[in-house]
Amino acid sequence: MGLGRRAMMTAVWLVMAAGVPAVAPMALAQTTAERRFDIPAQDLAPALVIFGAQSGLQVTVDGALIRTARTAGVAGGYAPLDALARLLAGSGFTYSPAGTNTVLIVPAPKAGDTALQLGTLKVEGSADATTGGNDAARSEGTHDYAAHAATVAGKMPLTLREIPQSVSVVTRQQLDDQNLFTIEDAMRYVPGITVATNGNPYLGSQYYARGYALSSEYDGVPSTASLDTGNPQFDLAIYDRIEVLKGSAGLLQGSGEPGGVVNFARKHPLDTFQVSGGFAAGSWNDFHGDADITGPLNASGTIRGRAVVAGQDQDFFYQGSHARAGTAYGIVDADLTPDTLLSVSATLQQNNRQGISQGLPSYTDGQLLDVSRSFNADPDWTRGNQTTQEFFGELTHKFDSDWQVQGSLRYRDTNSVVRYAATQSGVDPATNTADYGTSIDRTNYSWLAADVNATGSFHLLGRTHQLLIGANYDKTESKDQYGGSSFSGVDIFGPLFADPHDVPTGDYRTATEQYGVYGQVRLSLLDPLTAVLGGRLTHYRASSGNGDYGSAVAMTESPGATDHKATPYAGLIYDLTPEVSLYASYADVFVPQTSTTASGGSLPPRSGEQYEVGAKAALMDGKLNISGALFDLQDNHRAYNYPVGSFFYIATGEVETKGAEVEVSGSPLPGWDLTAGYTYLDAQYAKDATQQGQAYNAAVTPHHNFKLWSSYRFTGGPLDRFNVGGGVLASSSLTGSDGVRAGGYAVFSGQVGYKLDDHWQASLTVNNITDRRYYQTVTWSGSNNYYGDPRNMLFSVRMTY
Repeated sequence: MGLGRRAMMTAVWLVMAAGVPAVAPMALAQTTAERRFDIPAQDLAPALVIFGAQSGLQVTVDGALIRTARTAGVAGGYAPLDALARLLAGSGFTYSPAGTNTVLIVPAPKAGDTALQLGTLKVEGSADATTGGNDAARSEGTHDYAAHAATVAGKMPLTLREIPQSVSVVTRQQLDDQNLFTIEDAMRYVPGITVATNGNPYLGSQYYARGYALSSEYDGVPSTASLDTGNPQFDLAIYDRIEVLKGSAGLLQGSGEPGGVVNFARKHPLDTFQVSGGFAAGSWNDFHGDADITGPLNASGTIRGRAVVAGQDQDFFYQGSHARAGTAYGIVDADLTPDTLLSVSATLQQNNRQGISQGLPSYTDGQLLDVSRSFNADPDWTRGNQTTQEFFGELTHKFDSDWQVQGSLRYRDTNSVVRYAATQSGVDPATNTADYGTSIDRTNYSWLAADVNATGSFHLLGRTHQLLIGANYDKTESKDQYGGSSFSGVDIFGPLFADPHDVPTGDYRTATEQYGVYGQVRLSLLDPLTAVLGGRLTHYRASSGNGDYGSAVAMTESPGATDHKATPYAGLIYDLTPEVSLYASYADVFVPQTSTTASGGSLPPRSGEQYEVGAKAALMDGKLNISGALFDLQDNHRAYNYPVGSFFYIATGEVETKGAEVEVSGSPLPGWDLTAGYTYLDAQYAKDATQQGQAYNAAVTPHHNFKLWSSYRFTGGPLDRFNVGGGVLASSSLTGSDGVRAGGYAVFSGQVGYKLDDHWQASLTVNNITDRRYYQTVTWSGSNNYYGDPRNMLFSVRMTY
């Protein structure tokens, strides 16, 4: 066994142990039927993975042979072997039959050789590249900003043009180029997303699209928890990409706000040995490092592993705050049979924080504080620690057709102990005093989720269609043992009070349980026209209890329980050309409510309905994605206070959100990578007892939002091996819940990099070049108003072998 393989085995088994899927072949005699292919130009290895998913065939290939090979891609309707021939054209490789159900990728014969030639091969074959894992949408290794596929809209790997809703993907290349280490870093550059910063990592920053909080998925397994409280996020070093679907996502999610969903797709092992890593150092003693090692664990390559470790140690631009985080991730993929893949992973993360900032208050007249950006209104004795562990297993089996069955199980457990303090009122401008509250929270949060689904194609009326059916289960439980103190009339600029050493006095517990069945069919009505129909039936229950610390807590069912709630979905996609399509879609979601009526009953769930039309294009051989959309989102049956001023409600409130989005991602020219997007948003209370006609959620719904990141790599000439880049984050004004207002801003960044050799890359990034002074988040007069980062720099080095 070589040194690389021994190192790989040692690293992986130290982190965890065990497994992943494979794919089933189609009989060679069944591969003459035409299928639709959409595989952009990219590295040959991931292209073969996509080919396997789109053809339903099985491919065997030596990953070491094709590691540097490229393909021009293939698009259109072809018999699978014809598509494979076009995919391999010019790559230096051809294919050869290697058994009843297998095609082998081999080096193309040189002139004069008598080996088998593409085009004259009359064998019907099958294919699924063994390049690591079962992820046909994998972005690692493509070196692209343009995603070639995504799974967030329905389990199956689909090109963005095949999804009749707005979808953004942050690829592995973009994460590395921009040094995006945290979910907050990444989401700031996703078009249409607003980040509401929270300096308390144990409460978490919040993420919004179209005025509503985003839900989350992990490798396609949905969670009822949003991306903030109780649902900590791991270092992004463990992920292949981040997929964001904007708008109602009830098909897989069931209950949840209609803003959209974020799918985190983790890295899988590769079938060839690779080691990579990076180190970054920046302003305010900000240090980040990560290491990633992957490869086969046995001689045949049927067991593959990967281990990733990452850590960050940093101060902040405001006084008295320091954070440290460490993440370890291990995964093993095992081919139990040629058609069955088992994947098992474990992740551990530890977060520690000294000096927690809950942001700044405003003055009682609504004016934001005009203080140094380094000012911290909260005491420096605040602190916390948090440990999160997650275990995930997935089993995939492919049949002797293009049908696949997959089952997933995920468990996450988080424990934290936090002591913090925050202003609880606006600041009196005459005395500079405010009220403070302190808190201790000992919290346990657990999440158990399972999903089983089947995907495949069927033939009807002479055409081929695709079907997804599945069921999932989600259960979350939380326990918060809490206590606190209050302090009145504290001078926020004077010496603050000492740690009151709060002890828990109460015990608050919650539990939610949701399960449902779902289905989606993609009907090929005509060559250019596809209809997408889907739906879900959901069962939802929630309970809560509040008692004294140390005593038994009685749980009672919360209002808003739902049985068999239906959430339909429909879409149409029309291909104008092989590169450009138009679409229209309708999506539904529901949100349970806890308010009560005058008769003592509970309100029915809110229902969110979104109508969206748009156009998408995949240009430059799939290297450039362009999309535009118009949408109208209606949030109906909201709690409406009636009689006004009472404690009772009726379900007649409405919010309407209208808007438009334009997004570009990919490579307009060789060497030029780009991601940019503009969003216009208008959200208003259409019917409300006290806020009718006013802006809805104005703290996170700017009317205008623009984001850009661009990078250019020079080849040849005096600037050979250099790259230059830059970005813009711009937003119109935001208004907090009680009138606190922050003006709009535009913040610029720049980067220069140098490719030292084929393995090493260095870069220097300057953020907020003009040192713009602005508030990036406003919430209310009491707290949670945050300055944006001042000018700062980050030097980074990355390597891959």
